[in-house]
Amino acid sequence: MPETSLPRTPGTASRGYAGPVTAYIKGITEHAEFAQLPDAMAALLSSVSTLPLEAGNRVAIEQALAPSRATHIAEQLDYLGQVSWCAFVELDIHLVRIRTGSPSSLPRLARYRAAVLESSASPGCETGAATA
Repeated sequence: MPETSLPRTPGTASRGYAGPVTAYIKGITEHAEFAQLPDAMAALLSSVSTLPLEAGNRVAIEQALAPSRATHIAEQLDYLGQVSWCAFVELDIHLVRIRTGSPSSLPRLARYRAAVLESSASPGCETGAATA
């Protein structure tokens, strides 16, 4: 499968999200904050290795969290703010998730949506006044 990158704004060169991240396996591990993405990926790999997963699910998650995927995950974090995979433990589904660590750090898509909403809002919407 060819490597793909997320769309970028023309004329910009994103290296991906480089701030702190939070990682966890929903329903299995606590949320843990990491200063660097590779540390979070390694911790998740360690946790996933202890789960009773089917071989195919284990391999898929291990490949997704491989150190060579750090740049791609950083780009996804920059664009979406989080990255998730599913771990199927017996009959339960658990999200394996990495998200931006700082609530004040909006991903690029959220910044874009906020800018579009701000630019298209009418004065009546801001004040709550009725428009004719």
